[in-house]
Parts: sequence; structure tokens; C-alpha cells
Amino acid sequence: MVGQKVSRRNLIRWSVVLGVVGILALSANQGIAATCRTTATGNWTDGNWTNGTPSTSQGALIGSTSDAAAATTAQVTLNSSVPGALNIIVGRGSANGDAHGTLDVMNGGSAVADYKIAVGRGTSGSTGTLNVSGGTLSSRWEGLVVGWEGSTGTVNLSGGTIQSCSDTTKWIGQTLIGESGTGSVYQTGGDFRSSGTVHIGMQTAGSGLYDLQDGTLTMTCAAVNPSGEEWYTDYQGIRVGDQGDGTLLLNYTASILEANGVKKYLSVRETADATGLLHGSGLIGLTYYLQNSGKVVADGYGTTNGLNLTSFESVTNAIENDADNGWYAQNSGKLRLPGVSVAAGDSSYNWGESQDDTSIDLVNSLTVDFANLGSAGTLTATLLALDRSDVAAAPAGVTFVSCHNLSLSGATYDSFDLTMRYDDAAAAGSEGQLGLYHWNGSSWDALGTTVDQANNLVTATGVTGMSDFAVGYVPEPATLVVIGLGACLSLCRRCN
Repeated sequence: MVGQKVSRRNLIRWSVVLGVVGILALSANQGIAATCRTTATGNWTDGNWTNGTPSTSQGALIGSTSDAAAATTAQVTLNSSVPGALNIIVGRGSANGDAHGTLDVMNGGSAVADYKIAVGRGTSGSTGTLNVSGGTLSSRWEGLVVGWEGSTGTVNLSGGTIQSCSDTTKWIGQTLIGESGTGSVYQTGGDFRSSGTVHIGMQTAGSGLYDLQDGTLTMTCAAVNPSGEEWYTDYQGIRVGDQGDGTLLLNYTASILEANGVKKYLSVRETADATGLLHGSGLIGLTYYLQNSGKVVADGYGTTNGLNLTSFESVTNAIENDADNGWYAQNSGKLRLPGVSVAAGDSSYNWGESQDDTSIDLVNSLTVDFANLGSAGTLTATLLALDRSDVAAAPAGVTFVSCHNLSLSGATYDSFDLTMRYDDAAAAGSEGQLGLYHWNGSSWDALGTTVDQANNLVTATGVTGMSDFAVGYVPEPATLVVIGLGACLSLCRRCN
């Protein structure tokens, strides 16, 4: 939608501004008081720091090259409650060389960075690693950066809690995974809590990965707007591929939730130069809009688990697709999107695209054009992996490309036209033989179909029932066999 596209462009500008503000604040605040640098590997409280054990008025660098007295490679264990520091930076390289730092947070460990936590910063050869297996590590105001200024940052969360911007009234706080370097978060347990937006692959030089296998990612921003901006609640969400390369992997035992009554959005591929991928199964319980201009893949990993995105209030698409971006299901998975509200009369509705988009282009999106809807209702569609046990086998000689289940509740209709944006890569070489097939309860019926190869669209008109619909084709060799059999039969008739 035009209005939403304008809003998102404004949000991008604010994202860059706020990110720069946060970075400048971190750099400036390091000069407010003495910075403590690790001199050796050990426990946080062992006194292995320059300038004494860090306090909330001091920065803490674990592995740095900015001071000759500091250890360029260091590992610190946190297993007790400490005051924390102004900023905590793990692996701080500089013009003097690369640095490598590791911070292990264990049961009983607790620390707060008053401003920001950074994991990997300064040079392309520098690395930072944060391992949290218990306890709590928090940044109070500005958030968490993983992979900054060309460095590589890695966070492993298996238990305990990471709080990125624990003060939920501080709207400027953000989580940046792959800010301008390579950032990865691997979560196999525990709770990752972020008050501000989570950016995965933020800047053009950033590459971010969030692999959420178990545990919870909770968006915690409270409904507080200290500056009075109208865009405040719009700003909170998750961006997978902001201006760089972003990937969010989700396992069905994990979940993404929102708290404090503030709606959060999810955007996959926020800008045209970015790449965005959401892949996996499980629940994403956010309730604002879902914007997809990248790839969303529902992967059952051999089970019948699906990717549940039904809690969003709407689905939008901000960037025209000129590649293979869209919606996919594989390995027995299924993809569920929010139901689409329909009104009485003759109307057209999109699934997987903005409702005002007159030409669908995301792979496996579809349009239903109803004739004479008797009343308002809800259109529901589910994209099904072709290897699921509840998807009937294709007719002999036919290869399926995709399968959707369609249903309509609360309304009646005379008929409808169905248009699907097929996967041209899956149908490569056979687009001229594509057709739509409808499951009648016991077999597949071939529907009268037109194919728009220029726009990768297949359409059937005058359809009168809903269930499973598949896009399929008769491969060229089978086509030749059918033609050959037909010729033989014709010849036999002549001989008789």
C-alpha cells in the first residue's frame, strides 16, 4: 500500500538516524570515565582489569588492542552478580590490530551495561563471543550490537536471559545483529528480550543470522512514547534483511512473542538492495503487519509442523519481485497466513500480497476474484509442501509445482476466478504445459486454464468449489508419449 510504503521509508530514515545516534553515544560515553580492559583470562571479579573492576561509570573491554597493558585475547566468566559497566565490549579491535574476546555468563551471573553491549567491534579480523547459559545480561538503554565495524560477533544463548534495552521506556534501544559486520545469534534455550527493533543484517555491509531453535524471543517495548512521535509504535518490530543480508531460522519448539500490549511487525527484506529469509516452523505471535519482499519458507523438517503467521493483522509487500522471492513450503511443512476478510458483492482478494496490488508477483501468492458473494466472510489459504501425507498424489503423468488449500467461512458465492503466481524455476521448460488442478474429494480435476508466461501466472475461471488446488504440468516426455499413443489408436481405428 502506498501509505505503508511511505511510512516504511520514514522508518528506515529513523532507523539509520537512531543507529548513528546510538553509536556516537557509545563512542562518546567511553570517554566519560576510565575504561577497564582485561589483562588476563579469569573471573569478572578476579581483578584482571586495568583501572580496577568495572563499575557503572566505566566501560569494560574484554579482549582489546587499544591499550598496551590489555590482553588482545581474553575470556571472562561471570557467575555472580556485579554492578556491570557503562558499556560492555567483547572483542575490541583497533588500528593497533585485531582483538578476540569471550564473555561467559553462567548461573548466578548478573550484570548490566548502562548503555550498550557490543560483541565484536573495530576490525574485520576481530571476533567477539558471548555465551549465556544462565543468569542475566542486560543493556539498560541502547541495546545490543553483534558484529560491528567489519568484525565478527557470535552470541550463544542456551539458558538464562539476555535483555537488550531492559528499560522498556527507552525507545531508542535496538538489537543489531550484523550491524556493519557479521553477526550471529544461536539460541537453544532461555529468553532473548528486546525492547527496540531487532535488525538482522542492518547496514549494507552487514550480514546477520538469528537461529532460534528453542526458547523465546520476546519483544518487550512498553506503550510509552516520551517524544510524542506518531510513528513510535510502528517502529517496533523485527527486520530480517534491513539494508544488508538477513536470515531468521525458527524451529517449532521456539516462539517469537510480544509483550506489554504493543503491536510489533515483522519485515522480511526491508529495502531493495537487501536480502531477507525467514525459514522454519513454529509460532510468530506478533500482531501488527507482516511485510514480505524476500523469502518465507515453511520447513517441516520431515514432520507435519508448520510455520504459523496467522496472528498478524495484515500481509503487505513493499518491493516488486524481480527474482524468486515469495512463499514456499517443503519437507512436509505448511505455511499459514492471516485470513483475508471479504465483503458481499463482486470483489477480488489477494493472499500473500498487499490487497491493493493489482498484479501479484511473489512466488505462490494468489488472487481470488469472487462473483456475487452473498455476505461478508473470511478467506483462508494454506500453502502445503507437496510431500505431505494429506496432499493427494498428482495424476499419472503430471508433476505438481505447488499446492494450496482454500476455504471460505461465513459467506456463499456463485463462482470465482483463481489466479496463482507459480514458481517459474520449478516449472522451467514446461510452463506451456501448466494447468490448475482441483481436488474433488476423491480425484484431481483438471480445470480450464490460461497461462501468462511473461508474469508467471496461471488462471482458472468459473470455479465453483474450494478445497486443494495444485499447479502442475505434463512433462515433455509424457506429452510425447500421450501424443504417440493417440496416433497409434487413430491408426488402429483406420486399420479396423
